[in-house]
Amino acid sequence: MSTAEQIIAEALGDKIMHTNGSGDRNRAYAAHVVAALTNAGHVIVELPEGIPDDDWQVWFDEFDVRVDCTGTSLPYDVWVGGRSRAAAGLEHLAAEYLAAARVAEGGKR
Repeated sequence: MSTAEQIIAEALGDKIMHTNGSGDRNRAYAAHVVAALTNAGHVIVELPEGIPDDDWQVWFDEFDVRVDCTGTSLPYDVWVGGRSRAAAGLEHLAAEYLAAARVAEGGKR
């Protein structure tokens, strides 16, 4: 598993001058970018892998969330606890949950 800093540093490649061959400057810059995003109220989250089945469904959250990939257009249907949900609504709800978790851990309100 790569951290956000590692991914950013690798993506920078030779775009920023290295102070030495180890890429220390890229890693420092990447850490600065992640800190700036965090301080501005953004969060970088590693998304879990879904569990695909043989019927073109992808499952999440211990099989409580199902993405039905059998349709011919995007976005696909998402089912949560047997109820259809819009992808945009789920993104908004996920952001609300992340914000609540941050406050619960003593972060910015």
